[in-house]
Amino acid sequence: MKNSQDPMQNAVKSSFRAKDSWLWILLAGQLLFAFLTRWEISISDVYQGKLLQHCQQHGLRVKYADGVLFSDGTFVFSHVEIFLGEIREPVITAEQVAIELRLWSFLKGSFDIRSVKVCNAKFTLPSLYSETGNAESLVSRLFGKVSFTHSGVRLDSLLAKLDNLEVSLTEPTLLNFSKPQSDINLHNWLQQIRPYLTYRPYLRHLETPFLVFSNEKAIVAALFGKGAHFEGVDATDISISIEKERVVGAGHALSFRGEPLAKHFIVELPLARPESIDSVTVFGQSVSLRGATIPMLKGSVTGLLSDTLSAQAMLSFEEDCYVTGHYHKPSQRGQCHLNGSFDDGIYPLLNEGLQYFFERTSHLGRAPSIAATLDFQAAEIKTATFAIEARQFCLPFLPAADLQARGFFNDDVLALSSLRMAVGKSNVRGAYVEDGGNSGRYRFMLEGTLEPDHLNELLPDWWSETFCDFTIGQEAPFVDLDLQGNWDEEKIYFMSGRIFGKKCSFRDMPLDAFSGQFGYDKTYFFKNVWAESTGTQGTVNAELAYEDALEYLKFDVQSQWPFEALVGVFRQDALTEWTMPLEFPLAPEIEAYGTLFDDPERDDFQVTLTTHDGGSYWGVPFKKLLFTAHKKGHQLELEKIESSLANGSIQGHMTADFLNKTLSFDTQADQLENDLLFTNIPLLKPFYINEYTSGANPYAGKLSLKLHGSGNWEHMQSFDVHGYAKLKDANLGRIHLLGALSRIMQGTPLNFSSLEFSKAKGHFALKDGILSTDDIMLNSRLARLEGSGSMDLDKQTLDASVRMFFFQGVKLPIVKQILWFLRPISSGFEAKLSGTFREPHWALSFNPFGFLK
Repeated sequence: MKNSQDPMQNAVKSSFRAKDSWLWILLAGQLLFAFLTRWEISISDVYQGKLLQHCQQHGLRVKYADGVLFSDGTFVFSHVEIFLGEIREPVITAEQVAIELRLWSFLKGSFDIRSVKVCNAKFTLPSLYSETGNAESLVSRLFGKVSFTHSGVRLDSLLAKLDNLEVSLTEPTLLNFSKPQSDINLHNWLQQIRPYLTYRPYLRHLETPFLVFSNEKAIVAALFGKGAHFEGVDATDISISIEKERVVGAGHALSFRGEPLAKHFIVELPLARPESIDSVTVFGQSVSLRGATIPMLKGSVTGLLSDTLSAQAMLSFEEDCYVTGHYHKPSQRGQCHLNGSFDDGIYPLLNEGLQYFFERTSHLGRAPSIAATLDFQAAEIKTATFAIEARQFCLPFLPAADLQARGFFNDDVLALSSLRMAVGKSNVRGAYVEDGGNSGRYRFMLEGTLEPDHLNELLPDWWSETFCDFTIGQEAPFVDLDLQGNWDEEKIYFMSGRIFGKKCSFRDMPLDAFSGQFGYDKTYFFKNVWAESTGTQGTVNAELAYEDALEYLKFDVQSQWPFEALVGVFRQDALTEWTMPLEFPLAPEIEAYGTLFDDPERDDFQVTLTTHDGGSYWGVPFKKLLFTAHKKGHQLELEKIESSLANGSIQGHMTADFLNKTLSFDTQADQLENDLLFTNIPLLKPFYINEYTSGANPYAGKLSLKLHGSGNWEHMQSFDVHGYAKLKDANLGRIHLLGALSRIMQGTPLNFSSLEFSKAKGHFALKDGILSTDDIMLNSRLARLEGSGSMDLDKQTLDASVRMFFFQGVKLPIVKQILWFLRPISSGFEAKLSGTFREPHWALSFNPFGFLK
C-alpha cells in the first residue's frame, strides 16, 4: 500500500512537517549530532512548544516530564498525560511513549514515523462522559507497539488489561482504517468504542483471551479465548467478532457438569445506536434446553438492556417439525407454537403436568404429530391448546393404539376432548382429564368397542374366576366407561360403566347377548346384568364384587334359562351335585335373589324353580317341578318341594349343613312308578335284579311312602331314617328275592306256581347301615305274607322271618266256609330268609302237616 493512500499515516506526516526553516535546521542538526555521536540529547523547548501546539489543534492537551531524542531517531517521552479539550482529568496516562522516525526521510525534508511504542499506559473515561458521574477505568494497563509500513499500519505487540480481561497479541497483524469524513479526535473515538465496553461483565470470566486484528473495517476484529463461564454455562473455543455495526460470538457450550448445551452457537448483537444495544440474534446447533436436545435453534431478543425486553425463537427438530414462540419480559408472558412429529426428546421442554401424560403414555412407533399453542408465564407453561395424532400410542389398558385427540392444559389440569383410539377390533372415543401438580390423578371417559384382552386389562381376570366363569367370544363388546386412577400409584380407585356384548358364554351355556353395569370403588362390582340365550331370555339383576378374588355375587334373577347354567352359578358343592342330574327339555322359570360371598358361611340367597313342561331327575321323568331353596351361611333349606316325579307326586322338605355335611329330610310320595325308580336312581340300581325274560315286570307297581331322617352324606352308615311304604299293582312274586320262596311253595299239596303278591306295605327304619322292618305285609288273592327282618346295606346280607297265610282274601260265602276247614294249613307256614340279596336262601321253619312231596 502506498503512503499516499493511507489517510492516518498521511495525517501523521502532515502533522509533523516543519513549517519554519529555522526549526527544521535546528532539529536536523540535533538528529545528525545524535546519530554521529550515538548519544541522546534533550529536545529543545522551542520544538516542544510546537509539538504541544500541534496536539491542541486536534483537541488534545499533552503533558510529559521530559523528552529525549536518541541516536537511532527515536523520541522518548516520559510520564505522558493526554487530556481532552479543557477537561482536567487525563484520558490517557503512560510511563513512556517512544516514537521512532525514519531518519533519511527526515533529512529529505519530511517527518516520517516508523513506529510508536507505549509502555504501561492507562485509559480512563472522564467523569463528564461517565454514566455514574465518576471517572471509570477503561484500560488499566497497556503495552504495545504500532509500526507504519508501506503496506499499512501493523500492530506488532499488544498486552492490555481491561477490567478483568487481559488482551494479548500472538503475531503481528495489519490494521486498516477508513478515511474519516471529518476530523476524528480521541473523544469521538471513545464514543465509538463505548458500546463494546458494555460487554465487560460478561467477559470477566473469559480464560486467557487475546485480540486479533484483521484488515476488516473494524476497530477490533476478533476476540478469542479458551473458555468462559456465564452463569452455569461453560463456553469453549470462543470467538467474538466486534465489527462496526454488530458483534458476533461463536463457540461451543457445556454445562458445569460437562453436558453439552450447544454443539455450535452463534450470537449476533447489532449496534443500532452507539450508546445502547437494541437486539441480539442467536443461532445454535444441537442445543440442550431443559434436558431436551434441539437440532437447530434460531432466535432474537430486542430491548436487551431495557425493561421492554422481548424474545422470539424457532426450534427446528426434523423436517416440518418445529417450535416457534415469543416472550415479553415486562409481563413475563409468552406463547409458543408446536407443529410436527416430536419424539420424547421434546418432553423436558414441557412442564411436569404435560410431561406426566406423554411419558406415561409413551409411543412405540412413529413419533406423535402435535399441533399446539402454549401460553407460559415466568418460564412455566400455564395454558395450552393442542391437537395430537399418534400411532402405536400406549395406554395402560390399550397398548399400541392409533390416537387422535384435541386438548387443552390449564392450571395443571390436562384435558383431552374428541379423543379417538383404535387398535385391532378395539375402537373407542371419549375424553381424558388429568390433574397435574405431581398428583398423577386422571380420569378416562370412553365409549366404544374393546377386545376381550383389552377389557381384561380393565377388569382383571374377572371372568376367569371359578366363581364366575364368563367368556367373551371373538366379537369385541361395547363399553361405556368412566375410569379414575393414579399414574404414580399405578392404581385404579374408581370405575363405572356399561357393557354390551354378543356371542359369549356363561359356564357352558352360549349367550347370544348380554349387558350390564360394572365398576370399581375399593372392590369391583357388576350389577343389572342382562343376558339372552338362543330360544330363552331373562332378566338378571346381578351384582358381583371382588378385589383379588370374587368377594360376593349379589343377584336378583327372573328368567327362563337352561337349568345347568343356573346351577353353574352356585358353588361346586353337594348342592350342585344333587341338582345337576336335573334335565329340562325347556328352560324352567327361575326366580333367584340373594348374595354369594367369597366366604361360603356368609351366603344368603333364595332360588325358586317352576316348570310344567316336564323333565327328568336321574332319568326319572316328571311333568312338573317346584321347589324353593334358601341358603343362609352354611345352612341350606329346600322347602315347598313339589313334583310329579315318576308319574306320581312328591312333596317334601330338606335341610343341609355344608359345614358338618349333614342332611335331614321329610318327604311324602304318592303313586310313583316303582320300576322307574329302581332302573334309574343310582342308590336303588344295585337292588334291581330281573331274572325274568318274559311276563309281567317284577318291579312294576305304584309306590307311596313317607320318609324322614338325617345323617352325614359322606358316611351312609350315619343316617337314621324312619318311614312307611305302600306298594300296589305290583308283581312282587317275580322279584328276585321272593322267587325262591315261590319255588318252595310249589312243593306243597297247594302247588302254588307263583306267589302273585300285588300289594305290600310296612314301616321300616335305617340305622347304622341296617335296613329293618317289623311289620311288612305282602298280599295277593290267595295268600298273605307277614314278617320282620333286616338287611345290611353294605354287605347285602339278609336275616328275616315270615309267616304265610293262605285263602285270607276269599270273599265268597260258600268257598269261605269250605276253606275254614283248612285253616290249620292256611295259618301254619313259617319261613326263614338268609344269605345275601343276590343269593337269598329260604327255608320252611314250620309245616304242621308236612305236605311236602
